[in-house]
Amino acid sequence: MGTMSEEILSRKVGREVRAGEIVIVPVDYVMAHDQTSPLAIESFRKLGKPLFDPQRTIIVFDHIIPAATVQAATLQRGIRSWMAEEQVGNFLQDGICHQVLVERGFVTPGAVIVGADSHSCTYGALGAFGTGDGLYGHRGRARDGQDVATRAGDRPIRAHR
Repeated sequence: MGTMSEEILSRKVGREVRAGEIVIVPVDYVMAHDQTSPLAIESFRKLGKPLFDPQRTIIVFDHIIPAATVQAATLQRGIRSWMAEEQVGNFLQDGICHQVLVERGFVTPGAVIVGADSHSCTYGALGAFGTGDGLYGHRGRARDGQDVATRAGDRPIRAHR
């Protein structure tokens, strides 16, 4: 038996995974919030490919809600427009992103969730593999639905002890 991360990743890829190994892992959900979405959207548009699964993409407005400035409102309008274009199925604005994902049932034992910031690792408290991947890794995740070594050329994630 390995670490919780090794066990979750092993089940996802269908073989034993050990610390230090580089693996391609199917992702259950990707999440971005109002602070990380605009740059990710810009990258998505440059790639010119559709999302891997709009129903497994989650956008949360939680840092500036309601919009406190015209600039914030303009950014949020742009995010909403992109979500409509891409038919993103999960838009939340009723709390802190990481807490809301738990409350809404997106975080479940054994799930792999990639968030757009470093707090995404908190999903481990519920038996999920959660990792923060920042803006540019997110671009690949939302486009092809795999974590690590995506066709978008992102850096791989290693299983750690």
